Amino acid sequence: MRSFSLVSLGSVSPAHVLLLGLALNACGSSDTEDTQLMALSPRAIGTSSSQTPSSGICDGIDFGSFDYDSVSDTEISVNSNWKEENTVGIWFFASAGSGTHEVNGVNYRTSGLRVHRRAFKQGCQAFLKARDILASRPDLIPLVKTVSAFRETISRGSANISSHAWGLAIDINSQDYPYGVANSDPNSANAILWREVFSKAGFRWGNDFPQVGSNADPMHFEIHVKKTTQP
Repeated sequence: MRSFSLVSLGSVSPAHVLLLGLALNACGSSDTEDTQLMALSPRAIGTSSSQTPSSGICDGIDFGSFDYDSVSDTEISVNSNWKEENTVGIWFFASAGSGTHEVNGVNYRTSGLRVHRRAFKQGCQAFLKARDILASRPDLIPLVKTVSAFRETISRGSANISSHAWGLAIDINSQDYPYGVANSDPNSANAILWREVFSKAGFRWGNDFPQVGSNADPMHFEIHVKKTTQP
């Protein structure tokens, strides 16, 4: 049995620590998607947990705990009950999406995402704030082509569970900003989105990961977290 701890940090850089996990009380019913998870096997079952300190945009938000199975070196399978109770389906601007949302009489394309409910409306509201900033700046909306959020995966280059598995991260324009290739153009779409939207909504940009010893990930925006695994 392994335990996994995650903590929201606001503006603090990530590092590996051990934390006491707190139980998350479900906040009413959730919107769910018919996503079929891989069956849990009797091996490599772990428990994830989180606790937040008293700083940052997600002050006091407990993101809960879940059981998971290690499917491969890069994939996990999250307990389906946790997913249904603690994540929610939302829409987000994306020109490659199939949905639409009207802003000032203009319809913009959107895509569906699954994120942690306490990072949308019932807690720190980071995803909602990012979406609202874009809605208030229609000139920035076309910069977002593709988006993805919840994925049951391990962080690349480490043994830690990805922030995507918690619904606390979003990848934007992955086709233009590959993992491991730093973005040095301040006028690029993701650099502008970072300055004008996601830095103001309480996210951290993966392009800055080399500052803390990881590879650059310019497609990746996440709520600040610390992660660790414990035997």
